[in-house]
Amino acid sequence: MDATDWAALVAFAAWTFLGLGAVPAATARAQYTRRWALAPPAWVFPVAWGVLYPLVAAAGFLLWHGRAGGWPYHLGLAAWAANAGLNKLWTPLYFGARRPDAALACLAAMQALAAAALVCMALAGGWQGWTALGLYAPYALWCAFASALNVRAVVDFWNGDPF
Repeated sequence: MDATDWAALVAFAAWTFLGLGAVPAATARAQYTRRWALAPPAWVFPVAWGVLYPLVAAAGFLLWHGRAGGWPYHLGLAAWAANAGLNKLWTPLYFGARRPDAALACLAAMQALAAAALVCMALAGGWQGWTALGLYAPYALWCAFASALNVRAVVDFWNGDPF
């Protein structure tokens, strides 16, 4: 790897990890554990994100590093970056503003962008594209699970449960 590759790797990691830990663990635990029976124990969330954030950063870097060119490459990078940006917006919407409905809309956009990124990673091809897809898929699945938890929070919110 040359200096440009290292700089890009740092940039992908920085964009992915920016905002990590923005919500104190106690707040997250209180919000999730009082919700749905299918919600995992509070300790699962920091462990899951501790695994997923490096995978997401590596997927973006590998897609970029493959330099496949063409629309799948460019659209995949744009979808990856936009998804990472929305990921940072979800936390303040859900925990800070206490708006599970707005957070769910954010998650819906994240799911669409994650799906687009996965398709583009596959279409970009090469070992970097396919490896990026394999690294990014667990994140997309976790977002789908988070969407189910968020839907339950919205239902509770609309039924008058103080959030």
